[in-house]
Amino acid sequence: MGKQWLDWRPELSLWQTTEVVLLSTLALGIAYWVHPADPLALRGGFPWAWFAPVLVALRYGMLTGLLSATILLLGGLFAIHGGALPERTALGTPLGALILTMICGEYSGLWRNRQRRQTELNQYLDERLEELTRHHYLLKLSHDRLEQNLISRPHTLRGSLMELRDLLKQADASQGLPEADTFIALLATHCQLTVAALYPAKNGHLIAQAAAVTGEPAALSLQDPLVTYALTQCALSHVNQAWIEGESTSDYLIVAPIYRDEVLVGLLTVEHMPFFAFHQDTLQTLTALISYYADTFASQQTRSLLAVFPDCPLDFAQHLGRLTKIQQASGVVSYLCVLTFPGNDQGLEVRHRLAQSKRELDFYWLRDSPQTLLIALFPLTTDEGIKGYLARVDVWLEAEYGLDRLGLDIHIKSIPLAAENVLDQLKRSIGNAT
Repeated sequence: MGKQWLDWRPELSLWQTTEVVLLSTLALGIAYWVHPADPLALRGGFPWAWFAPVLVALRYGMLTGLLSATILLLGGLFAIHGGALPERTALGTPLGALILTMICGEYSGLWRNRQRRQTELNQYLDERLEELTRHHYLLKLSHDRLEQNLISRPHTLRGSLMELRDLLKQADASQGLPEADTFIALLATHCQLTVAALYPAKNGHLIAQAAAVTGEPAALSLQDPLVTYALTQCALSHVNQAWIEGESTSDYLIVAPIYRDEVLVGLLTVEHMPFFAFHQDTLQTLTALISYYADTFASQQTRSLLAVFPDCPLDFAQHLGRLTKIQQASGVVSYLCVLTFPGNDQGLEVRHRLAQSKRELDFYWLRDSPQTLLIALFPLTTDEGIKGYLARVDVWLEAEYGLDRLGLDIHIKSIPLAAENVLDQLKRSIGNAT
């Protein structure tokens, strides 16, 4: 992405435009009051009035600073000299002020671009951190449940989640709630729900007809105070909360809205569950499972990619599309790297060991057709980061096998993600590697 040397897009609101005009006019008025004969210091002296364009340029950018300077200059000339330059005019004063305004505007524009870029980075990293936190909690919870219920309940929460994830790979999230029956059965099993219902939403509005139920729930009551509170807070709510002062009755024990990309896609209502199951661990499990279900909805772009490459991991496909959008929006580069290994036992061993050493932020895809491949996605990685990764691979191969990449017949192709179709980029990367 090329450098943006000039910021010609101030995008000011009406109030901000008014602020620029008033500030320029106020500076001109004060200068005239202090020195009526020469308020703009055109005959020499320090041009105090020109602080207004400088401050405006620092705050809103170059174009706005030049607008303020124009107001100041034209206003001063017409008010004092009838539009004509006075005698013994020091032209260096307004010229220097304009140059200073342009420098300040350029400085402001560069820092705003850097701030936008950093905001995009932080937003993605916050989403990734939240996702990893939920996954780690689910993993810990799965291990705890496995230890406690291995004999009486041979299937694990992790196994159920993987099964649900496979079912949702090709599901269309625009058609209500995909695999709703499977999901509510999973909730009933691991959260001990006896009477519950899952309602879909279209365009952010709930549909009263349930997509899936367990037990025999009553009809959805949109006027129920707990339903209203959960939708207002955009979070799971239950009757033990001090949710609304003066409200003490509700038809539900738990109400949990389901959001995808900040849009309401469904609502879970729980009318009955065992008393001893209604505790904080169950509520945390329910929240984590709902978040996992919402995050696993595949977008149209992801479904298209999975239709061509059904063996591609879902998280790899999802983050490939998200990182391409980030690159398109802010120019923050991520890399796609394809490593080709020989199909013998040694090649498979090297690929397996490399896959085990990946960072938590990266995504790997092991593919065996048409060649033995390791496809790696490195989010928010620069060219120096890729060079460092290749250097570490070379050092590791030399230490473990006494050979470099060429000696082991390992080939690596890396490309930065471009602001284009994700599927075309992936096809081209795999085609170039094979």
